[in-house]
Amino acid sequence: MTAHQHEKARKRGPPAPHDRLYVEQYGRYESRRVGRYTCGAAMKKMFLLLVLIFLPSLAVRSDTNFLDGAWLQDDVKWVNAPPDINPQLQSGSAAVLYFGKDQTFALIYCTVGREPKKYMTISHGDPQNLFLGKWETRGENILVEYRLVSRTIHTIPKEELPGPIQHATMKVSHNILSFDRKTFRPTPGLNERIFHRTPELDKSAAEVLSGTERSQP
Repeated sequence: MTAHQHEKARKRGPPAPHDRLYVEQYGRYESRRVGRYTCGAAMKKMFLLLVLIFLPSLAVRSDTNFLDGAWLQDDVKWVNAPPDINPQLQSGSAAVLYFGKDQTFALIYCTVGREPKKYMTISHGDPQNLFLGKWETRGENILVEYRLVSRTIHTIPKEELPGPIQHATMKVSHNILSFDRKTFRPTPGLNERIFHRTPELDKSAAEVLSGTERSQP
């Protein structure tokens, strides 16, 4: 501030009471307005963050094509093959769900073999129980109707096949499908939001179904 401006301010004197009141009120108003703006900006950021987190699962839920193929149950107890056969090979008893593009549904109790991070497939040389039926979506649920159609090891006394029709409702959340008090994933062991499939498992499950169809009269 120049000497001329200092002199002008001295002559003008202190601000009048109503001027001070205006300044104080305006300051409080500005403080409230800034506070509201800051809160609003924070809420917008939080909303955008929630959208980014849940958008992948919402996108999957809106398109039933993501169901197509095989889903393997979680928590399979994997057993290592003898080292002289294949030190990388593992196998385990599991339930596999299969959803066909033509609304065909299958529940396969079988043995699954894998080499971690390489491939995973259903063993066709081990016992299998196969349930066949249909699936459809209704709202956020997946409705299935199915019944036992074949066993590789028959029970005694021999049961009548196909068995009675069963119904179930499945739920899907974050790429995890819940059915019969088990959880299933298209790519087991991955806790990812990005959706992946297991091509070899899809193919081997489809082969189980096609083999059953060929064996039926």
